Amino acid sequence: MRRYTTLAAVLCLVLTAGADDALDALARHRESLGVDALWESVESIRYSGTIASGGMEGTTDILVVLPAEKPIPRPDGGYDAGGFVGGIHYRSEISLGPLRELVLITPAGGWVANPAGGVRELDGIELADYTASMVFDSFLYLFPDPAFFSVTWAGREEVEGFLCDVLEFGPVAGGLPFHPRRYYLDSSDGSLRRITSELSVVLHETDCSEHRDFSGLRLPSRFRTVLYGLPLVIDQTLTEVVLDGPVDPALLLPPAAERLTFPAEGLVQVQVELVGGGVFVPI
Repeated sequence: MRRYTTLAAVLCLVLTAGADDALDALARHRESLGVDALWESVESIRYSGTIASGGMEGTTDILVVLPAEKPIPRPDGGYDAGGFVGGIHYRSEISLGPLRELVLITPAGGWVANPAGGVRELDGIELADYTASMVFDSFLYLFPDPAFFSVTWAGREEVEGFLCDVLEFGPVAGGLPFHPRRYYLDSSDGSLRRITSELSVVLHETDCSEHRDFSGLRLPSRFRTVLYGLPLVIDQTLTEVVLDGPVDPALLLPPAAERLTFPAEGLVQVQVELVGGGVFVPI
């Protein structure tokens, strides 16, 4: 009996250490981004960038409107983010050659629109994937609340010569619709080096090769995304970040219900981190 009691105690210490490691890694990452100096006052973030793949070029435009109530620290090192989560508005618009897509996520739900004016309500893996992007682009992932998604430390791995802390973000019962992802954070300075996730039938892996200062935030500025299982590579560049710029309220209104819908069958979603939501590519 003593042996099992000792084993349980050791296991508790290991699990606690893992949780502490995750919070420590996030704290280093938050410091590397410079978020703390701006966080309390920022009400909107607009990211603009370029995208290229398969000989096609395009642009990305993402708008995140943040509520005044920011995540509140708890004694256990986590955060109470209920008021914050309930007020985020997220709009992503991407063009890539002939491909066009507009995504909107509000507290009332999520929608995707195509160039022909068709509108479809997001659900399932699509909603989970775009919600995960919203969590990332709003910086909510830096302030984890276990009521909405989980964060676990998965050890350390080398990425392009950098030793990284690996954090796994995933869904929880009753929380946000959230598609699991892994973030690789440089163990020395906290910089984001890689993101991986399983999307439909392919593994999506994004490497962050450069970081720049944008409006006081030090963000990844150049990305290369590889979709294993498809002959597809996507290059992205973040060119501009505007904090608290003018926001047209009409941009955040849900699409008109009378519009036609369009199907998602035969398409795989390609996420675009920090510089947009995603594009759909035929498979």
